Amino acid sequence: MNLYKEKLKAYLAERPLRYSSDKAESFIEELHWYYMENNPGYSKATRNLWREVDFCLEKLSMQEQDEAITAIAKLCMEHEKLGFQGGIRMGTQLMLDLQMDG
Repeated sequence: MNLYKEKLKAYLAERPLRYSSDKAESFIEELHWYYMENNPGYSKATRNLWREVDFCLEKLSMQEQDEAITAIAKLCMEHEKLGFQGGIRMGTQLMLDLQMDG
């Protein structure tokens, strides 16, 4: 595992991150922030789902819409972050398992 850490550190030293969230509590959070900055999750499916949300929001006052959108955004960001972090952990575990088997 130390070899992978050293290779990652060397890679980042040669190619420093152009952005920084300044609020990342861990390296995985920093990776997630950088990933989201460079890979926005806009697809036809997400656009269609946002249309459904917009349809529901039309029935609310402006204040209620702001509160709902804030809650939805927080939920989406946390869900995406947890999925990303889980993928990193799963990939790391897979690499460790493959090394032990090989």
